[in-house]
Amino acid sequence: MTTASQANTTVQQGRSKYAVAAIALGIIGVVLAFLIPFLGWILGALAIVFGVISRPSWSKAGVTLGIVAIVVGVAMTLVYGNVVKHRKVQCVKSGNTTTCQQKTQ
Repeated sequence: MTTASQANTTVQQGRSKYAVAAIALGIIGVVLAFLIPFLGWILGALAIVFGVISRPSWSKAGVTLGIVAIVVGVAMTLVYGNVVKHRKVQCVKSGNTTTCQQKTQ
C-alpha cells in the first residue's frame, strides 16, 4: 500500500524527468539556433513546454534556455536573411559557359 508521501515522491520524480528534458532541449536548442535557426525555435518551444509541465524550482533553467534558443533562432534568421538579401551576384551566360561574379557596391 502506498502512502500519500510515496505517491507525492513518485509524481515529483516523474516531473523532474521533464525538467531534465527541458534543460537538455534548451541547451541543444541554443546550440542549433546558431546553425539551423528553425530547429532552435522548435527545441526552444519544447524546452519551455517541458519546463512548465515539470514545475520544480530548477526547471526555470530549461524555460530560460528555451527562451534564449528562440531569441537566438529569430536573431540568426534575421542575420542569415539579411546576408542572403544583400548578396549580389551577377551571372553572364555566353555560349555553353556561365560566369558569375560578386558585385561590389
